[in-house]
This record gives sequence, structure tokens and C-alpha cells, in this order.
Amino acid sequence: MALNYPEIEMLFVKHLPTYSCQAAVNDVGTTTLHFIHRTTQDNIVLNAMPDGQLKTEYSIQRLCLTLEEEFTTLLAGGDSIISRHP
Repeated sequence: MALNYPEIEMLFVKHLPTYSCQAAVNDVGTTTLHFIHRTTQDNIVLNAMPDGQLKTEYSIQRLCLTLEEEFTTLLAGGDSIISRHP
């Protein structure tokens, strides 16, 4: 993986500033991402994110565009491709 976990976390905060982010090793070739909304404290965990999608700032920036929309829909109670687990 080209970026280390602190760099990945910093880039998610840069491109998705309403959330804090913690990255942790999952299985080989995947990373778990834990997001906490800075205002509401809502938690969203993405398990088994392929490391290939976290290689560069550009790939994280593009992912953040999708996640921002999905997180907003999810937390508003709408239909989202991401499932919310209590």
C-alpha cells in the first residue's frame, strides 16, 4: 500500500471534513475505516475496504465524493448502498 494509515486518515479528514477517520488493518489487502460525524457523533464503519482504493490522494478524494453522498443519505434515513448497523 502506497500510503500508511495516518496518511490515509489525514486525507479522509481533508476531503471529508465533517467526519473523523480511523483506519485499521483488516484482512490481507483490506482496511477497516471507522468514521465519526463531528457534530452528531454518528458512527459508520466500512469493513474490508480494498487497499487498492486507498493508494493515492486522488483515489481517496474520489472515494470521499461518493461517501459524502452515501453518508448523508444513510444518516437522513434514506435508501443507501451502505447498511447501518446499531
